[in-house]
Amino acid sequence: MAGRDMRNGPGGDFIEFARQEAEQIWLLDVLQRLAYFDADTGGAQDIAQWCVSRWLQIIQRDPNQVGALRGLGQAWLLRSQPCLARIHHNEASSSSSGGSSAALIGAPGRPYTSVDEARDTARAIQEADARLHTADYVEARGMLLPATEYFSRAVENAESQNVLTGNLLALAAEAFMSLGNVSYSNVNEEYFRRALSYLDDYGRLVDE
Repeated sequence: MAGRDMRNGPGGDFIEFARQEAEQIWLLDVLQRLAYFDADTGGAQDIAQWCVSRWLQIIQRDPNQVGALRGLGQAWLLRSQPCLARIHHNEASSSSSGGSSAALIGAPGRPYTSVDEARDTARAIQEADARLHTADYVEARGMLLPATEYFSRAVENAESQNVLTGNLLALAAEAFMSLGNVSYSNVNEEYFRRALSYLDDYGRLVDE
């Protein structure tokens, strides 16, 4: 009788809503991962977009919902995978074909000096920054920026709600590391620093 009164009382709707929301978040997470089963090819965009629309509905109701913030961060991270895969493939092809590696070798009969090293390092940075203007890099940054923003909000709210997990920290670190890899040299250090900070937090969390 008491249990029935609790369910039908003023708090009953809230308890039922919380239960349904938890189940909804779990289901959306499963569907989203299924939609991106082969993320490198872009996934099933109709399912992925439906999941994003549902995440946004949850965020409208509760801007601090950790599961939904995490889901949106992961949606953007997964969406960036085809671009990142193409970038990795092109960089690997460039390295295997020689790229600018010839510049890193001293002239015959002359030792390779620190001046040569500094010159070639600067040249390598310039070449890397030049690639950042290409379509895949621009598109990847456009997806990874919102990914890092949502993950940052998810971590912040998870900490305040005492529900922080290692998985969330690992995803946040991955997003920031990926963003650093496709960003210009004058800003990527901050992204790498954030990634390492999340990894440090992950290490402390799993050691507790």
